[in-house]
Amino acid sequence: MRYQKDTQLPCSLQEAFDFHCDITNLPKLSPPDTHVKLLNQVENFQKGTIIELHAQKGYKSMKWVVQITEFQPPYFFTDTAIKSPFKKWRHTHRFYQQDGKTYMKDIVEVELLFGWLGKLFENFVKRELDVMFHYRHRATIELMQKNS
Repeated sequence: MRYQKDTQLPCSLQEAFDFHCDITNLPKLSPPDTHVKLLNQVENFQKGTIIELHAQKGYKSMKWVVQITEFQPPYFFTDTAIKSPFKKWRHTHRFYQQDGKTYMKDIVEVELLFGWLGKLFENFVKRELDVMFHYRHRATIELMQKNS
């Protein structure tokens, strides 16, 4: 399953990239019903960096461990799950300019657990991703406007 969302940002390409490489911003980009706590410090965000976090949404609590598997400043980076509630999770954060404007594109590739049984939940997962990324993109715009 693949999900993607594009948004125009009120900042430069480098500012957008740097903002998303600062993992302390992640809790600010999570919807109010999702509490994210960083479990490790990241001082040098780069290819190979491992990020550990705990996410709580309602009664669901999970630990995530992701590794930065691709890193090309200021255009994109990809985090790939080592531990998550999915069989596969690969999230590319892409930043680009078009007509003098800066854009952010999130591309998420997800494979659910339990084979054909997991496929029954794809629409639910797509809706959850849509809610999360709509919030994340709106929050990014608001935070970038405050910083300018």
